[in-house]
Amino acid sequence: MRPDSARVPWRVLWWFAWRELRGARHGVATLLVCLGLGVAAIAASGSVNAMLSKVLTRDALALLGGDLKVQLTHRPATVEEQTTLARLGAVSHQVTMRSQALRADDQTQRALVELKAVDEYYPLYGRIQLANGQNTPANPILARALALRDGVFGAVVADELLVRLGVVVGDQIRIGEANFEVRAVLVAEPDNVASFASFGPRVMISGAGLERTGLVARGALVRHVYLLKLPPNVAPDSAIDAINQAHPKAGWRISGVEDAVQGLAEVYANITLFFSLTGLTTLLIGGIGVANAVQVYLERRQTTIAALKCLGAGTQTVFRIYALQVALLAGLAIALGLALGALTPGVVAARFPGMLPTVDGFGIAPGALAEAAAFGALVTASFTLLPLLRLRAISPGMLVRGHAVVAASPGPARNLLALAPLLAALVALTIGSAHAPRVAAAFVVAAGLGFLVLRLAAWLIARGARLIVNDTRFTHGRPVLRLALSNLYRPGALTVSVVLSLGLGLTVLVAVAQIETNLKRQINDRVPDAAPQTFFLDIQKDQVADFEALFESVNPAQGALALAPMIRGRISALNGVPVAEAKIDPEVEWAFRGDRGLSYSAVPVENSEVVEGTWWPEDYSGPNLVSMDANIARGAGLGVGDTITINVLGREITAEIASLREIRWQSARMNFTFVYTPDTLAAAPVTFIATLHAEPGSARAFEDAVIARFANVTAISVAEAIDRVNALLTQAARVIRMIASVALLAGCVVLASAVAGGQHRRLYEATILKVLGGTRRRLLGVFMLEFGLLGLGTSAFACAAGTLGAAWMMHQVMQGEFVFAPGVALGVILLGVVTVLGAGAGTLYAALSTRASQWLRND
Repeated sequence: MRPDSARVPWRVLWWFAWRELRGARHGVATLLVCLGLGVAAIAASGSVNAMLSKVLTRDALALLGGDLKVQLTHRPATVEEQTTLARLGAVSHQVTMRSQALRADDQTQRALVELKAVDEYYPLYGRIQLANGQNTPANPILARALALRDGVFGAVVADELLVRLGVVVGDQIRIGEANFEVRAVLVAEPDNVASFASFGPRVMISGAGLERTGLVARGALVRHVYLLKLPPNVAPDSAIDAINQAHPKAGWRISGVEDAVQGLAEVYANITLFFSLTGLTTLLIGGIGVANAVQVYLERRQTTIAALKCLGAGTQTVFRIYALQVALLAGLAIALGLALGALTPGVVAARFPGMLPTVDGFGIAPGALAEAAAFGALVTASFTLLPLLRLRAISPGMLVRGHAVVAASPGPARNLLALAPLLAALVALTIGSAHAPRVAAAFVVAAGLGFLVLRLAAWLIARGARLIVNDTRFTHGRPVLRLALSNLYRPGALTVSVVLSLGLGLTVLVAVAQIETNLKRQINDRVPDAAPQTFFLDIQKDQVADFEALFESVNPAQGALALAPMIRGRISALNGVPVAEAKIDPEVEWAFRGDRGLSYSAVPVENSEVVEGTWWPEDYSGPNLVSMDANIARGAGLGVGDTITINVLGREITAEIASLREIRWQSARMNFTFVYTPDTLAAAPVTFIATLHAEPGSARAFEDAVIARFANVTAISVAEAIDRVNALLTQAARVIRMIASVALLAGCVVLASAVAGGQHRRLYEATILKVLGGTRRRLLGVFMLEFGLLGLGTSAFACAAGTLGAAWMMHQVMQGEFVFAPGVALGVILLGVVTVLGAGAGTLYAALSTRASQWLRND
């Protein structure tokens, strides 16, 4: 009677496992790479998120710039308002706007910049970092850099501006009506980390320097920011209440530290969630490789297993021995992955020193590493349980029967039931540890469906190959084709392994490339045909006539000029209900946050269509009316007859909705979400914006004339904006492709492992074919055709799935037209075929070079 395996001491089991593992080579590298890659990705994303959370907590005041941040658009705070702020604590005032920077000695060289004027108290918290190594919390160095010297104020600029204008430190640039000397290069500013949208490089000047530019005119699009440093005994919430009570209709926006930290934390958490799910995808793909490696390893050790059973070892004893071996290897792979993931925050801090203002080191994040280790352990257990349970199929009789193999079927239903708790734990960990549980749950469903679809694709490939083989019209007289197709569905075929390992990575690559191609096509092909060449901002009322006269004098080729008044205001109430309390669809909440561009018109605006209500008469005079975007109105539950209240420069204006419009935003023409009757904004200090349609060369000439004549007017070239958008799209697509490539790399490792695992059988088959008269040429044809068809089928499925996914994204999410890009599909198909052929190259070489006599003597 065999001894009860439960009575075998664990030290004996460990000894057997270690002895067996010392001779194991095949599959070890696969397990280490597949498991290590996934664990490293999850550990890295978690560690970076932990580092960012730590920095957000530690440097929260520097991220906002003060204990409180008070923002006003168009106007500075009044004397009374400034007095109220000063009573609460130290105040630093800054003015931000977009403007044009030109080379002082060559004003044809210009660039759109983000201008920031600061006072002598800036920064209240944090440090300004300059390229010469200066890193100061206060003001002497910055003040000296911005001070008036020899009649010229100084400026601190981002390095990008030096490149775009071709200037160096010591040269002069022109902003508005004043020249500035570039005194230093700005590396980082503490309160700019919360701003992700930038239309140009930063230029920092003093408040006195800004006055000399002449840019701050009545109604100009400028933002006044007041940063407050409160005494220790004054709570931010009580300070906010005091400010609002003293000036309830000031129309300013007040932010606290929690607002800045929470917003950044949400952004960073969503980014790291994406990386974590990508790492989990890599880990799941690697799990296939781990399962293959364990399966092949057990096949190679079946003689030893049969011998152990002949010597009296029970099934449980054998199971524990080999489970311990898997645990040892998995532990090593997880440890390597954790080490790599733990090092990632340091690499991020060194590679992107300006990403956060005070990232000066990194530490270990035990929680993130423990989470990654748990993922690695659960994936290992889930993917290796069935191969280990198949040890029951190895009987002592296999010791004398020779070339038997471990059963490849899933096994009894109880084996699948044993797997269920592991899968449930993996799902629970995925959803429970995620920042956005709904997104994680959707990922779990998508991953399950993805594996099912890929498995179906593998079945379809094998089924199609079988049908072709059975149809003599295709295979009669073509033995090479018949053998190659038969290899796609025979027992032990690579079809399932190849499709599961490569299918997902190739599908993601196709989807990303198709979406990127379509977005660039729309931006580069469709938008420029309809879009203006240039936008002009901050044209004053008294400049409109001269602006139009200048246009007539320059007379751009095929030129057309359109002007519209604009002012910015904040939506404060909907039907009398404060916006903060109103129920608004999350998809349109952006329209009710912050300031919105407002305009007025007596006639219906172009590039939109009234779908509900009617436009007011051209000579209308009466109660305030507004026409708004139909989609935004529906998202806010508004319709014709409802009211909307805006705050413009501290004045509350309520208007009735007269009509709803469908606006064709994709045309890039000038339009506004809210358009009022002229009388509604008659007293507001509006400025005008203009669009120019003209030939590119003549458009540039008019831009130069405008900048030379009107120093306060900012010209934004649509071509440059498109180039910037294209650069952002390319960068984002490159990052996503790099992430997808990690999953593809894991798939290649799995593929190589599967091919190597079946090499023994293929060499045996090649020997039989050689004995039966098969030539090297025919063997080469069989293997090349098999691997080529396998790569072609997998790539074709990936192209179809990725294209469908991209089409859905373009239509449903991005509301755009989708056009199939055949070049992308051909490139991915070629990549898939080459990858599969490359994975089989080693087996092909061994099959062609092996001698039949070696195998015949062994048998």
